[in-house]
Amino acid sequence: MTRLQIWTLTMGAFMAGALFGGYLLVHNGFFPSVHAGDRLPLAEHQKASRLTIEATAKIRPSVVFIGTEQTVKEGRLPRGNRLWRGPGFDRNHRYKRSGLGSGVLVQRKGDTYYILTNNHVVASADKMTVTLFNERELEAKLEGTDPNSDIAVISIQVKGEALDLAELGDSNKIRVGETVLAVGAPFGLQQTVTHGIVSAIGRENAAVANFPEFIQTDAAINPGNSGGPLVDLSGRVIGVNTWIASRSGGSQGLGFAVPITLASNVLEMIIKEGKVTRAYLGVNIADVEPEDLEPLKLESTDGCKITRVISGTPAAKAGLKANDVIVSVGEVNVTSAHSLRSLIAFKQIGSEVSMEVMRDGKKIKIKANLTDLNAIQQNALTQLGFSVEQLTPELTKEFHHMVNTGVVITGVQDNSPAARAGLARGMLILRVAGKSVKTVSEVGALLDRADLGRGVPMYVQSVKIVDLVAITDTRSILLKVEP
Repeated sequence: MTRLQIWTLTMGAFMAGALFGGYLLVHNGFFPSVHAGDRLPLAEHQKASRLTIEATAKIRPSVVFIGTEQTVKEGRLPRGNRLWRGPGFDRNHRYKRSGLGSGVLVQRKGDTYYILTNNHVVASADKMTVTLFNERELEAKLEGTDPNSDIAVISIQVKGEALDLAELGDSNKIRVGETVLAVGAPFGLQQTVTHGIVSAIGRENAAVANFPEFIQTDAAINPGNSGGPLVDLSGRVIGVNTWIASRSGGSQGLGFAVPITLASNVLEMIIKEGKVTRAYLGVNIADVEPEDLEPLKLESTDGCKITRVISGTPAAKAGLKANDVIVSVGEVNVTSAHSLRSLIAFKQIGSEVSMEVMRDGKKIKIKANLTDLNAIQQNALTQLGFSVEQLTPELTKEFHHMVNTGVVITGVQDNSPAARAGLARGMLILRVAGKSVKTVSEVGALLDRADLGRGVPMYVQSVKIVDLVAITDTRSILLKVEP
């Protein structure tokens, strides 16, 4: 046998022994096994999958698809004075605009089932069709809307069949990093489930809604998901999916949901009263900025700074002052101007609230009896001599407007400041005091803050049909109460 052959056999025996010895050491626990170490993550993964599957099975039967239909009247002037007709227009120059969204069954009274969804899904619809989990289609009725939170309640009638209702969770207890599921009908694909985490809480977007502190999630949300539930791994609804931040129009991992604690509050008010009422304190507010700390003798930017106290309001009667910083309402800490607005708005009208306030570096307690926000706003409107309503499908048709949301003037008193300024029934209010408005509460709040003696500018729009042509007139008007 040659030296090369002897060397080869020796090395082979050595390698075989080393491998066998390593196996024995790992097998007997002297060193951690790669495969043994993988078993724990695999088991955890399987457990998480089971939770996801169970939560999905629990929530899906209560999720519905909402199809909407709206009759829209439009006109264009590409040539002459004749109304342009495109595909889908009927002989009366109207066409059907369809929409889609999602909702969740949350309450039952007899044969009536109530569904939570978004205001922007159903507010302008002439007809709504709900498709259940079993693919049964039913016509729905609009029970009420709340543009300030972008929440709406619709209902269906079901006899001889028990539908599954969703279990509502507590959005005040959710934590960043918690696993969540979004269920809905993105692009019309019904009963779609996506998976992600709670990315953040307390997000604000006044362009979407005035009151919610949104839950942010990276679970994929796309057009058609609006109104569908965001649920935890117990299958409980913790939010109503509402909007996305996106440059493409599709999901980019930035979805936002209205917290269920707020949505369920709106639900109860609409079912009991047919409308949403909110309490009013009577202050102009702002976030506390770092530059406020020294002059206001504060230690942190937590709380909400009062910039103005409106005379004759609960705040004025309670003794609140400009530059006071409200740090808590009842047992709840105030973290920003937005959080104070939400805390006050959903208190019971006429109730007494206890607030902790920082004033000149000292903490004091102040109590105030809240009043009705709508009543305060109506006083300002009455002084000017006109009334307003949230734009509805019926008002849209009557006044020929071509938008789905906004505030329309429904009445003007003779010889009032509004009449003298040129306001007329049917005008759509676009801006008040230089700020865009979409809700009645926004119009009322801006008018309440304005100095009507000096005058407040308002930007309005009206539409007239002349020779079958829709003509839009947009103008600026100065509202002023003469001394």
